[in-house]
Amino acid sequence: MTAGDRQRLMASAVATCADVESVEAVIIDDASRDGTERWLAGLGGDVRVVRNRTPLGPGPSWPLGVDLAEGQVALLVTSDVQLTPGWLTPLVVAMRRPGITAVGPRIEGGTGREVCVLASLDALRNGAAILPVEAPESRVLAATATPPLEVVR
Repeated sequence: MTAGDRQRLMASAVATCADVESVEAVIIDDASRDGTERWLAGLGGDVRVVRNRTPLGPGPSWPLGVDLAEGQVALLVTSDVQLTPGWLTPLVVAMRRPGITAVGPRIEGGTGREVCVLASLDALRNGAAILPVEAPESRVLAATATPPLEVVR
């Protein structure tokens, strides 16, 4: 993944979560070596960044973010995903169903290695296996299949 993929993900998160009342950002930099560290250091606002000294991959990295998070749910997402307008609402609706602790959108394009899951922090902290229910009305794109997203305000 490139710094451009990471920047696209962040831009798409800002653009598509603009109406969410409260968002907490915990970013795990998985030992990037392409300028991402400098770019993340320049982010303003209430953003916490954890940097791995060596690449661990998403599975071992995400618990670091889960430990720091203070909310009820966490978005576990790899930087090769681009969030698209309307992706969040169907996931929130699905999470309200009894017994559901993780949901995911349909990821269009890409390699199949992309991950985007909205999961209960309680379930994550209690060691639950995360097997997301797909909410097909929620869609995101693989960043490799799309041009850069422009955030227009």
